[in-house]
Amino acid sequence: MAPPPPDSGSLLRISGHAAAWPLLDAPMARRHEAEARRAHPPGTLMARAGLAAARLALALAPRGRRAVVVCGPGDNGGDGLVAARPLRQA
Repeated sequence: MAPPPPDSGSLLRISGHAAAWPLLDAPMARRHEAEARRAHPPGTLMARAGLAAARLALALAPRGRRAVVVCGPGDNGGDGLVAARPLRQA
């Protein structure tokens, strides 16, 4: 069974599909990210990444009552801010 695409709204199960997602070296990751940025409107990737992070946190700790999201000034900081909103509402 193939893993769901990252933007399907499904939570990728940690066990079972990990081998289907390749690890990329730094230059290959940069090329992949540049292609993704060209293919999607600004903010789309950040919204998807933040929502995926929130879904993963909720799946890993479904009865969790608190979450701490620490964000830096880089691109991943925006992902964290996007993740914080659904976690706060949960």
